[in-house]
Amino acid sequence: MNAGLRDGIARAGQFCIDTQLAAALKGDIAKGLFFRGSESLPFGNAIRPARELIEYLLTGAKPAPA
Repeated sequence: MNAGLRDGIARAGQFCIDTQLAAALKGDIAKGLFFRGSESLPFGNAIRPARELIEYLLTGAKPAPA
């Protein structure tokens, strides 16, 4: 059994979604798993961290361009 992607503990295994989430974390648009709603994107086409989206939703302040 392969070690888990997140924790390296072999006995914990991993979920089939782990490789897609790891690719998303690296910004791999072709292999990663990304989510978005039906409304317009607050940051245009930029992929931003969830932390920045939550900050925007709570305060209305957009982060500096990447």
